[in-house]
Amino acid sequence: MSDEAPAVISEASNGFFDGGVIIHFKLLLVAASWGLAWAAGRELALALPEAIVSWYRYAITIPLFFLWLYFKERGS
Repeated sequence: MSDEAPAVISEASNGFFDGGVIIHFKLLLVAASWGLAWAAGRELALALPEAIVSWYRYAITIPLFFLWLYFKERGS
């Protein structure tokens, strides 16, 4: 039997609260956006022609993508 003391987890590491909340929030946001996009796309596909629905998807996605790129580059 060893007389060594057990390894102690650093008090600076809080596990879940050590950045884990932000990661879990982002994962929740991705899951919600995928789920809502599917439901919204299904409803729009029933109500409008396919070309209009595709145009709406790109008209919403492209500005959001460029905003994301802008803030991503600005932060680094």
